[in-house]
Parts: sequence; structure tokens; C-alpha cells
Amino acid sequence: MKPSRSWPLMLTLVLVLAACAPAPPTASQARPPAEARPAATKRIVAGIRGTTPVLYRKLQVGASYSGLTYLEPMVNAGMVTIDTEGALHPQLAEAVPTIENGEWKLFPDGRMQTTWKIRSGAQWHDGKPLTTDDLLFTARVEADKTLGWNYNPAYDAVEKVEALDSSTVSVTWAQPFVEADLLFSHGPPGANTRGLPLPSHILERSFVEDHALFLQLPYWGPELIATGPFKVRELVADERALLVANDQYVFGRPKIDEVEVRFIPDSNTLIANILAGEIDLTLDERAVSFEEGRNLREQWQTGRVELGAGGVPSLTAQFLNTQPAIVSDVRFRRALFRAIDRQEMVDTIQGGLAAIAHSQIGPDMREWPFVEQSIVRYDFDPRRATQEIEALGFTKGSDGMFRDAGGDRLNIEIRATVTVINQKSMLSVADYWQRIGVATDSVTIPIQRQAELEYMVTFPAFILLRGPRDVTTFQNQHSSRAALPERNFNGINRGRYMNAEYDALQDRYFMTIPFADRMQVLGQILHQETDQLPVMRLFTDPEPTPVSNRLKNVPAGFPWNAAEWTVS
Repeated sequence: MKPSRSWPLMLTLVLVLAACAPAPPTASQARPPAEARPAATKRIVAGIRGTTPVLYRKLQVGASYSGLTYLEPMVNAGMVTIDTEGALHPQLAEAVPTIENGEWKLFPDGRMQTTWKIRSGAQWHDGKPLTTDDLLFTARVEADKTLGWNYNPAYDAVEKVEALDSSTVSVTWAQPFVEADLLFSHGPPGANTRGLPLPSHILERSFVEDHALFLQLPYWGPELIATGPFKVRELVADERALLVANDQYVFGRPKIDEVEVRFIPDSNTLIANILAGEIDLTLDERAVSFEEGRNLREQWQTGRVELGAGGVPSLTAQFLNTQPAIVSDVRFRRALFRAIDRQEMVDTIQGGLAAIAHSQIGPDMREWPFVEQSIVRYDFDPRRATQEIEALGFTKGSDGMFRDAGGDRLNIEIRATVTVINQKSMLSVADYWQRIGVATDSVTIPIQRQAELEYMVTFPAFILLRGPRDVTTFQNQHSSRAALPERNFNGINRGRYMNAEYDALQDRYFMTIPFADRMQVLGQILHQETDQLPVMRLFTDPEPTPVSNRLKNVPAGFPWNAAEWTVS
């Protein structure tokens, strides 16, 4: 039996929109000869609300580049790809390793072996064939913990990677790892730790001779040479990217010739361009808020709005140099959480069509029945929240605001990026906290500062960001990923929460292959998270993707099948 995989399903509380993407070619289908370029160029224009200076997700460390999650699979392919329902499909590989096909073997001593066979015809954008030399080089780079990008935890379990021939590699695992079939591949949209195949003929010399500057190479942006359905012709910072069809893509030339991606930081400008017919779709999970998507659906006569599972706006607490220090006290965080009327936020911000998020796992996900009872819930109770803060030694002054024993006003700061959902959520949370007497400052993070690692992780109290509804989002609070000064503030653990017990549970999750046993571990992880509250999950945020009616075969969410998109 193949190790279980989970993926957020389409949100059951919102309108289900039909957007069925065609199945990709099977492993037995060879790449057909490149087709002649049509006389009339088939071209579409996509919009991203913001900008991205790179095209490789693992470089998104601490920063949050708009649209990168969607843009990367347009130009870069993995050995397998994952669709919007969590199913794996072979891409650069002939097959997904499974126990059934013999390419995933479990040994009595707990070790494992997976075998990858490169699909015939797979090649880089420059025409060089993809070989096992590239996969061996990729493994070497991925296993290097000194680089400063998002480290792939899979390599903590890898014992060795060796080539069996020019197109086959064998990976020996020192211990079980449930996502072994995602090595060299795209992970879920929220997984910034996964690594795709790297071209050894382009990068190996720089990796060896100029290691310190390896991640600063133009390769990761305008000079990217990858294996995806589209090639990068141009990447202009803060302006646009131009992608062109890859004639030698392993499944054949894409049906669209050119994709122009425009970087538009202002939401109103982006929507105006959509309504004017200037933009065919958005390649950005945060480009349009849920509310904007609902309004756009009513106004846009020549397009539609597809809804995906989306994400969860969440408050991450600071645990290093925290100001005020009381934020690091879990009793205070629990009180603050009880003061937030999340149902009212769902009703006002989401039009009542979303749901309170008690964790990143929800009732629409297959894991829910196994973990529901483990999750600690916090109902809206401002009276209790006030009493709990008073029990910590704070008293209200004549202005109704809390002060400490020395008479200093209790004041906390929330930061949030400029996306609509984050801004609205931040302002609502600040209002709820001020109602119970906690002075709260709301700080908007400008797009230009999202790439500043130190700024993004040294917030004094809380940062509010929308994260994915991925089962393994808990990795963002692992100690090994804490964005510490000695790590040059690299790491996806922005709050710098470090707990050995929590780390051990996370590590055990990835080593537990049987589904039922793994769900027991996941329940313990979710209990720890919701009890200690390093992160406070607010509500679900369905993901709207505006798509012009002239575009066909575009799924809601992750653009895993871009080569199959067509235009009328």
C-alpha cells in the first residue's frame, strides 16, 4: 500500500465551481515531436499583486514573494507533480515510486529505498538532456545546510543517492520518511522546502568555486534554465515576466505560446485591468481577496472566478526579544485569542461563506476525523479574556486600557503584509484587543520590505500572514528552521518558537509510514500547537482565481497543468 498523502480538498462551505483539468499524459506516453509555431501567436496576460525577484521557491526565506508559488511550476518541473486534490502524477519521471510498483521498498530494519527513472526525452531549456548527474548534483546541493535557503528536511533521512545508469537513481533512506515520493519534486503550494532538479552543467562550478554567492546568481531569476512547460525570456523587477512555450517540454509543446506576467502592486488597479480585459487570469494565490472575488464574479461578464481551498490568515507570536515580554506567556496569548470574534470576522470579511479555523486541518480534509478531538478550541469570550489578563497582574487605568504594575501601558504591535485579507484581519484583531483594554498598533509591511529577512522576523509581538491549508504547515515552527541572527535570519520559523518536545513530534510524523499511526502523531502535534499557541489560526480564506472565459482547462489554485491550458 502506498504511504498516504493528504491535501486540502475544495472548501465545502463555499460554492463549488466546476473546473476539471484533464489528466496528464501517462508514464508510457513519449514526448511527441515539437510542433511548428502557429502563425497567430496564442498569448495570454496574467497578473500578480506584487512582485517576485526570483523564480525558485526555496529562496523565499523569511520573505514572502507574491505569486512565486504559482509562477514556479510554469517554468520548472519536478520528477512528479501534485494536483489540486493531492494526487501525484509522474512528470520528469516515468513513474511515481510506490510500494505497488516496486520502486519504493521498505526494509525490516526501518530503512527504505526509492528508485527514480528519468522519462525519455526530458531535457533542460537549453536542450541539454536531464541525466542522473543532475539529480546527484541536486542531492548534493539540497543536503548542504550552510546555503541559507529553506532546507529540505527529507535529506535528514537520506543515507545516499547513487546512479544506477544515466537515467536511473536509487535513494537509500536511513529511516522512514513519508514524503519520499516527493524528492526532486514540487511539494504542496505551502511547501517552500522542496527542491527541484538542478542543472549540473550550469551550476556545479559556481557551487564549488563560489559557494557563498551561489544563491545570488542571476540563474535563480532572469537566467533560469529549467525543465518546465515555459521558458523565461524576460524578468524585469517590479514590472513583468515574459514566458514562452518550451518546444521540447517532456509532454510536448504547451498549447499557449506566450504568457506575459504583469506585476501590479495595487489591488484596485489589478481588478480594473481584469474588468477591462487586459488580464486573463491571476497567477497569485493572494492577488484577489475572497470578498473581491465575490464582487468580481458579479461584475465580470467575460470571465469567471474559480474557488480553491485557499489558506488561513494566522497570527504568529514572537519568542525572541519579545516586546512586551508578556507575549511569550501562553496564558496571555490564550486570553488574546479568546478576545477575537472569529465568527464575526467570517461573517463580515468572508460574507459568511468561510469557517473558523481551529487548526490548519478542517472538516473538509481527510485527516479531520482522526485529529478533531485533539484540537484545543478557543470560543469568543471577552469577559474571560479580561479576567485572565487581570490575573497576570495588569489593571485598567481611567482610560479603560491595561497597565502593568509599574503603571506602563500594555501595548502590542501587529504587522501584516499589504494583501487585502491580511490588512482586514489585522485591523479587526486590533479592534477586538483594544475593546478589552489592550492597546494595539497596526503596522503594514510594504511590498519593498518583504524581502528584508531581518525585518520580517524581528517583529516585536505578532505578525499576521495568510498561510496554506497544508497538513505539514507545523514545520514552520520547528526549531531547526528558526530565523536566528546566527543564521542570518534565514528560516521559515519567523516567530522563532523553539520547543524540543514539539520538534520531536514533527520528526516522528515524517518517520511514521502507517496512516493510522501517523494520524495519532498528527493529533499530538495539533494539540501541542493549539495548546501553546505559537500560531493562532483565524479562519479559512477560499482562494479565488479570476480566469477569462477565453481560457480553458485552468484549475482553481495551483497551476500544475499549465501545458494543457488553451485559449479560444
